Amino acid sequence: MKNKTLWQSIRCAIQGLKRGYASEKNFKIYMRIVVATMLINVIVGFSAKDYIAYIICVFGVFSSECVNTSIECVCDFLTEEYEEKIRDAKDIGAAAVLLWGIAFWVVEFIMIGENLFG
Repeated sequence: MKNKTLWQSIRCAIQGLKRGYASEKNFKIYMRIVVATMLINVIVGFSAKDYIAYIICVFGVFSSECVNTSIECVCDFLTEEYEEKIRDAKDIGAAAVLLWGIAFWVVEFIMIGENLFG
């Protein structure tokens, strides 16, 4: 059933976030990492520009994790049996999360380095 209003779409998206958080251990791990690094960033004294790069990477990780979780749900719905194309779809979805995760850590370390060592 298609959403008829923007608010219905937003409610569905929030439900998706809740389901992803509840069902995927990686969501919880990423959330802990975000809280820990945010505390470090406040202590280090990130600038507004630093926070923009940080926020983009955080949302990139969570967005790609949502897409990857969706891919896994659809694949698991289609078949529980091993299929190379299913494996490929899941692995490629996971690669998107990995790439955003690498970007997150690169940004984090560069910003900490710049703020601590000038």
